[in-house]
Amino acid sequence: GIDMFDTVSIPCVAVVENMAEYNKYSFPDDFFENISKDVTELLQSSHASISVANLLRERIETQRKPQRIFGPGHFQRLQEMWGYDE
Repeated sequence: GIDMFDTVSIPCVAVVENMAEYNKYSFPDDFFENISKDVTELLQSSHASISVANLLRERIETQRKPQRIFGPGHFQRLQEMWGYDE
């Protein structure tokens, strides 16, 4: 694996940095109050269980903020080098 990256001039540390990410969730102060109101409304509908699950999944996922352990890394340089967008 290391030889392959050396062959194409990609530092191994760049590969490690690329994979070194975890998700952090950041919820505003009123997040749970607002979602509680929406869930209460959905529970009165006929498709409550499906709708509540979708609502929770969607709202929580919008609060996900990927965190790079080693900072921004080489992404910008590689993006400019190879000319691609995210």
